[in-house]
Amino acid sequence: MTDQITNKRILAKIRTRQRVMDAARTLWATPGSYTAQGIREIAAEAGLSTGSVFSNFDTKEDLWLAVFECPAPIDSALTRAAPEMRRVLQNLIEQRPEVIGTLPAPIAKDWDDAERIIEHLKDLELASQLPAQELMAA
Repeated sequence: MTDQITNKRILAKIRTRQRVMDAARTLWATPGSYTAQGIREIAAEAGLSTGSVFSNFDTKEDLWLAVFECPAPIDSALTRAAPEMRRVLQNLIEQRPEVIGTLPAPIAKDWDDAERIIEHLKDLELASQLPAQELMAA
């Protein structure tokens, strides 16, 4: 009898943990939603108390790690500005053929550095999309 009760408790704990993870995955599906969607919102989405969430995960970051198997995103002014900074760099690079002959050597080197940064960012984006594409193909 005790084993049966223990097994039911373990099963209930597993189900609760999965409900929390499913709710977090749903709320964090949109890029940039990690900061806006906290433990209260995740608990509400799962139909549970915040205590139920914290009995399964010590922190919001731990929950993210369990759901996505990678570190939680960093939210800062720099990360929020990154898409605009990339756009500006890309625009500069696209204008290069028109102005390259008029640039002093140090500025031309900076332009080369900007091109390398953009290429590196493209490589990172491609690498981050590969696992998702592989999962979708499976």
